[in-house]
Amino acid sequence: MKLFKKIAVLGMAVVLLMGCGTKVLFASELNFAVIPQKPKKSN
Repeated sequence: MKLFKKIAVLGMAVVLLMGCGTKVLFASELNFAVIPQKPKKSN
Protein backbone atom coordinates (compact mmCIF):
# COMPACT_ATOMS: atom_id res chain seq x y z
CA MET A 1 0.00 0.00 0.00
CA LYS A 2 2.92 2.36 0.67
CA LEU A 3 4.19 1.83 -2.88
CA PHE A 4 0.78 2.76 -4.30
CA LYS A 5 0.72 6.00 -2.29
CA LYS A 6 4.23 6.90 -3.46
CA ILE A 7 3.31 6.28 -7.08
CA ALA A 8 0.09 8.29 -6.73
CA VAL A 9 1.90 11.26 -5.14
CA LEU A 10 4.63 11.12 -7.79
CA GLY A 11 2.02 11.02 -10.55
CA MET A 12 0.19 14.04 -9.16
CA ALA A 13 3.48 15.94 -8.81
CA VAL A 14 4.34 15.23 -12.45
CA VAL A 15 0.93 16.42 -13.62
CA LEU A 16 1.20 19.62 -11.59
CA LEU A 17 4.71 20.36 -12.81
CA MET A 18 3.71 19.84 -16.42
CA GLY A 19 0.99 22.48 -16.07
CA CYS A 20 3.22 25.12 -14.45
CA GLY A 21 4.53 27.93 -16.60
CA THR A 22 2.52 27.17 -19.71
CA LYS A 23 1.19 30.00 -21.85
CA VAL A 24 -1.56 29.59 -24.40
CA LEU A 25 -0.90 31.29 -27.73
CA PHE A 26 -3.22 31.69 -30.67
CA ALA A 27 -2.19 31.95 -34.31
CA SER A 28 -3.97 35.28 -34.66
CA GLU A 29 -1.54 36.80 -32.13
CA LEU A 30 1.55 35.72 -34.06
CA ASN A 31 2.89 37.54 -37.08
CA PHE A 32 3.66 34.91 -39.70
CA ALA A 33 2.59 33.79 -43.15
CA VAL A 34 2.73 30.54 -45.07
CA ILE A 35 3.63 30.70 -48.76
CA PRO A 36 3.48 27.37 -50.63
CA GLN A 37 6.31 26.76 -53.10
CA LYS A 38 5.87 24.35 -55.99
CA PRO A 39 8.90 22.19 -56.76
CA LYS A 40 10.71 22.90 -60.02
CA LYS A 41 10.21 20.25 -62.66
CA SER A 42 13.55 18.54 -63.40
CA ASN A 43 13.68 16.08 -66.30
